[in-house]
Amino acid sequence: MLSSAKGYKSHILLPSDSAIEKVELLQKLGATIERVKPASIVDKSQFVNLARRRAEGLGGYFADQFENEENWRCHERSTGVEIYRQCGGKLDAFVSGAGILLDFLDASVIFLDLSFTLDFQPLIYLLFPIYCFVSYVSLFRSLNITFEVP
Repeated sequence: MLSSAKGYKSHILLPSDSAIEKVELLQKLGATIERVKPASIVDKSQFVNLARRRAEGLGGYFADQFENEENWRCHERSTGVEIYRQCGGKLDAFVSGAGILLDFLDASVIFLDLSFTLDFQPLIYLLFPIYCFVSYVSLFRSLNITFEVP
């Protein structure tokens, strides 16, 4: 973590259902981790909202990856191309979890672009819990993405 390397303290809030491996890695990199009860993004106690308020109240810095334009631009420039190169140009399918929707959409766009210039026809799948379905339906429709529920 950059903050530890620079001598800064990092206090990271994560949902309590985050993978223990992620928590342990962040701790080994010097971060203090606070796990909070999972909540909807509209809830004031949701981890992103809570972290934003805490940073503002303490005069800290809130690194908001979700509202940071450079975050999606970085994915757009590199995610799909990186995956394609790591597979040596031999990619039959791309499967992603809904927790990384930006990765999924950006990689999918790159894969579809590559399919027009190369002999490459990937199958692209997004997996997500059924309770998330309603959240994604309007997004998929606005992007003209076909979807189905098994």
